[in-house]
Amino acid sequence: MLWERLSEAVGEGRPVYRVMHPDRQRRAMLGLLCQICGGPASRTSRGWLFLANRTGAELAAAGGAEEMLTAQPPLCLPCAGIAVRQCPSLTGRHTAVRARKPSLWGVWGSVYRPGGRVLEEVGEGASLPYGHPGTRWLLASQLIRELRRATPVDLTTELATSGIAQC
Repeated sequence: MLWERLSEAVGEGRPVYRVMHPDRQRRAMLGLLCQICGGPASRTSRGWLFLANRTGAELAAAGGAEEMLTAQPPLCLPCAGIAVRQCPSLTGRHTAVRARKPSLWGVWGSVYRPGGRVLEEVGEGASLPYGHPGTRWLLASQLIRELRRATPVDLTTELATSGIAQC
């Protein structure tokens, strides 16, 4: 699979919440590492911690957390508390989910097709499962996991129980 490449400038600049560096996203997803600090993600007997940018009602209307696809890596508890306070897409609109089996599902990226001497971009933002014939024409930029054995949890309670500041 061909992966998008970008230069790295670790520790420079300000966070851009809507965009995650492809290499950092891939490392975090493969190793189930916190997407913010890069340390181990929070894991309990209920599973790894993920944040969905949907309310509990929206998540329930979409069929719940089971088999939900996400390109957002898991988080550690301290970083989850920071994320829900600072990330515009999560502020007041998030659900914490614990997944016991967050399986690699596929990739997200831009789709191309042959067009003479060059490739023409025909679509941005396609999600394809591993094994799909279209992945050979996809410039991947994010890994996707499918959350299995997943249940919503109360992040405020988890933070309070651990002694970390409330979100």
